Amino acid sequence: MKPFDKDDNFIILFAGNIGEAQNLDAAIEAAKILQDEKRIKFVFVGDGRRREHLQNLVKEYGLEETVFFPGRFPIETMPLFMDAASVLLFSLKDELCFNLTVPAKVQFYMSQGKPILAMINGEGAELIKEADCGMAVKAGDFNGLSEAIRKMVEMPEIELKIFGEKGKIFYEKNFTKEQRIEQLIKLLRN
Repeated sequence: MKPFDKDDNFIILFAGNIGEAQNLDAAIEAAKILQDEKRIKFVFVGDGRRREHLQNLVKEYGLEETVFFPGRFPIETMPLFMDAASVLLFSLKDELCFNLTVPAKVQFYMSQGKPILAMINGEGAELIKEADCGMAVKAGDFNGLSEAIRKMVEMPEIELKIFGEKGKIFYEKNFTKEQRIEQLIKLLRN
């Protein structure tokens, strides 16, 4: 597949629902800013009601060489995409309901041992900073996202790997089923 055809491509992978809440228009705007940097590839795996709109933006901006929508795939194929990714992209709108909780997808991304690049506010952004497992910019901040991408592209491979390892360690310490049961038992005893 085109975005995965060269080892030196920097793959920014989003996996999941491509809907309103994900605010992926801002990611396309960041791709537009970075369009001359051909090794940076945005891959949006999944489907949703905003997919066609985003594909039309890609055409309008002439981003067909750097932005890809391969479609939906079975969950068991996700490790193949995750392994090929340089970083995992997470994005949500700036809405109170999203800012007050840690989205499950952030936890899932941490469990994959890959650096996280997020465009979110609130608890999710704080978690990424606390775990030191990637970079977070404000929700909808496509300029900030493009700058974060440039920084990550310039990082030595080992630094990106360390981000991923820190995320996985944090996940295993705080979000595994066993950890959640222990936390619940402590809450019930108090």
